[in-house]
Amino acid sequence: MPDAPDQFVTTEELARFAECRLAWWYDRTHPLAHANGAELARRIELLGAVYGPGARDLPEYQLLTHLRERAGEIPIAKLK
Repeated sequence: MPDAPDQFVTTEELARFAECRLAWWYDRTHPLAHANGAELARRIELLGAVYGPGARDLPEYQLLTHLRERAGEIPIAKLK
């Protein structure tokens, strides 16, 4: 009989996985998943400065925006 898993997956985690698989994975593995809104905004602005208007199409940009929204932060204005 196989060993029991060390961690169970909750229904809340399954719902997050269904909503956005990348955000769910980041929650489990990436330190930015638990960063505060200011840090997330700084990263988003940095992507905008480096990539310009095309930054909005980057998966990392979309993920960071999703994490800010989930944290209750107001999304930043559109890139110019």
